[in-house]
Amino acid sequence: MNGETDADKRGLEAALRWLVRVNDDPSPEVVAGLRAWRAEAPQNQAAWKEATMLWDLAGAALAALDETQSTLSGYPSRGEDPQ
Repeated sequence: MNGETDADKRGLEAALRWLVRVNDDPSPEVVAGLRAWRAEAPQNQAAWKEATMLWDLAGAALAALDETQSTLSGYPSRGEDPQ
């Protein structure tokens, strides 16, 4: 976010903590807590949207990295003699 305030950063940090928590423990109590937090303020909903976007992008980046590493696993490493 451009022009991000301290409140925006705190909101995003809180949203990311909720995201980790609900992924670790998707129990009805945790999900209800997340829903309540999101409903407390429009800023919380905006932070949640940004957090889930970042989570999805990170997942896609990790998947691409895994695919690249798998593809390159048959190639010699830097400084290694090709056989």
